[in-house]
Amino acid sequence: MAPQKAKLRINLQDSQFDDAAILLSPNNRVTFRHSGQADASIWRDEIFEGHLVLSSGPSGLRITNAENTRNLLYIHPDGRIDYSSVVLRYYWPWIAGAGFLIVSLAAMVLCVLIRLRRLEATLYPRPAALGPWCFANACPVRPYPVPSSIPQQA
Repeated sequence: MAPQKAKLRINLQDSQFDDAAILLSPNNRVTFRHSGQADASIWRDEIFEGHLVLSSGPSGLRITNAENTRNLLYIHPDGRIDYSSVVLRYYWPWIAGAGFLIVSLAAMVLCVLIRLRRLEATLYPRPAALGPWCFANACPVRPYPVPSSIPQQA
């Protein structure tokens, strides 16, 4: 059947419903179609408990303010989120702070490990024949004396 040019309009303004105005079964969609372009739709899938799915149009998905004058969230067709995103706009100091904290902690741990290596080299010098990367547990011969209170292996 060919598309109809119906000029039918359903006005539900000021209507009171006991349940819902429109009920659809899972995997049925409210679809917005423009000839020659991919569909955009709203539906509920059956994965887990059922997610509300917004299938974007060919240009992506955008959520605007009430006046439709500013994008609150813009998702490009390839999945990138625009930097005017609500999350990035309001939480970027927290995101940047967490990243800085992680990098700082990694640098501190690295500094502590380097200092421990230097301390071990100072307290227990190794013969040059064993090489610089011979640690106490991996050397064929112990480069430093073992205290007599610890039983030695034969």
